Amino acid sequence: MDFLVAHFNEIVFYVLAVLAVAGGVGVVTLRNPVHAAVSLLATFLVVAALFVHRHAEFLAAVQALVYAGGIMVLFLFVIMLVNVKKLQPERAFLSAQAPLAVVAGMLLGGLMAFVLLLAGLAGSE
Repeated sequence: MDFLVAHFNEIVFYVLAVLAVAGGVGVVTLRNPVHAAVSLLATFLVVAALFVHRHAEFLAAVQALVYAGGIMVLFLFVIMLVNVKKLQPERAFLSAQAPLAVVAGMLLGGLMAFVLLLAGLAGSE
């Protein structure tokens, strides 16, 4: 219990960060456009919660009103007006390179983490 009390801010931040990343992944991976828009809305609201966590209440209110309110209404209007089911399916462009892109992204992320770790170690000396 003492750990939770001592590290409550960090726990809240990491939970919100994981939710924001999960919402972003949902926007990209969900096949139904309405579900992707709802996932985007959830991501906007989690980002607003992150702003509140950092004591930036005005930015949280702007995030909720402008993005979660206005932009999402526009997205949903476009989704509802364009009949997606009648569009011709297209072959995915460069779909064969998707696994290679994931591996390259992971390697680049690891390299960036290594460089940041070295920079942190060099700065502490």
